[in-house]
Amino acid sequence: MTEGNNIEYLLRQIEDKSDFMIKLSEKNGRKVNTMKNHWFSKASNYGVPDEELGSTIDFMQKYIQKQNGVPQEN
Repeated sequence: MTEGNNIEYLLRQIEDKSDFMIKLSEKNGRKVNTMKNHWFSKASNYGVPDEELGSTIDFMQKYIQKQNGVPQEN
């Protein structure tokens, strides 16, 4: 699975995308609209910057676990 496909797959699992975008924005200091229009847009082929890719995927996985009630590891 390519990184773009991984981002797309994870994004589909997130139920409250607005809340997710706000929390990710607070974590990484980027504007919500930047992420929505450039990082998480099919038109941009889910173009999360390389330097943010690992931390974004990790954040998404943890967000989904929390959303689904899976106990978090410290």
